[in-house]
Amino acid sequence: MSTMVTEHIVTEVGESFYTIKVGGTRDPTGRENISIVVRFINELYEPTERLLTIATADQGDAATLTDTIVEELSKAGLSPRRIISQVYDGASLMAGKHGGVQKRLQEKLQRDIPYVHCFNHQLHLVVSHALAAEQAV
Repeated sequence: MSTMVTEHIVTEVGESFYTIKVGGTRDPTGRENISIVVRFINELYEPTERLLTIATADQGDAATLTDTIVEELSKAGLSPRRIISQVYDGASLMAGKHGGVQKRLQEKLQRDIPYVHCFNHQLHLVVSHALAAEQAV
């Protein structure tokens, strides 16, 4: 069933350029589980997001995560060359401009791919800091 869903998503994306949105969490064994979402413009010219896969990386370092992202996209049938932007949380592992996933992906694909800090993570940080500053909460 998951193969059919993945094939449908790849057909939907077609030859479109797309954004990747990746988030992860470490399980008790130390392996990183990452969700890979693709955002693209569909045939009706509407922005569309699809959860492509949830993958497991044996290690949680930037190099392994970058390789896992590229491998999963390729395995699904999406060309990593069609990535036009990348969205992650603000952690240096993902967002680091010298050794983070965003930088490594650009190096691996040998071109600039803009990085955007995930709006949901930004909002969470703002609310968390605001609540921490308020004594009554």
